[in-house]
Amino acid sequence: MTIGMPLRTEIYGEIDADRATSLSEEIKEEVANRMDYDLPQETFCDTFRNEADAAFKSKYKRLGARVTK
Repeated sequence: MTIGMPLRTEIYGEIDADRATSLSEEIKEEVANRMDYDLPQETFCDTFRNEADAAFKSKYKRLGARVTK
């Protein structure tokens, strides 16, 4: 899974690669901590991707990050 993040945003200005990695890691850990690891693999991946995308949009409004396969 990849979290695509622009390096320059309207609200946050320029974001260097280390900061982008840190933001992505924070969201992935937050979502992973509440996931059901007994789900079938495909369901787990789709759910994780959707939850991570929603978490980014909720926590970092107007950042422009997106979660992709």
